[in-house]
Amino acid sequence: MSPPSMAAVFDKHGPIDTVISLIEIPPMEISEKDVCVKMLAAPINPADINIIEGVYPTR
Repeated sequence: MSPPSMAAVFDKHGPIDTVISLIEIPPMEISEKDVCVKMLAAPINPADINIIEGVYPTR
């Protein structure tokens, strides 16, 4: 089994500090062919912030 993981999620557009929440992802089965990697940090793409805030231009 993998350890529990955390995910930053949003379900509406708005200021990033008010619409983002952290949820816990339940452990998953890991087979012999899988690799479990512990991530200590992950980058944030500036375009992702625009999408969350609802200001990313779309056609």
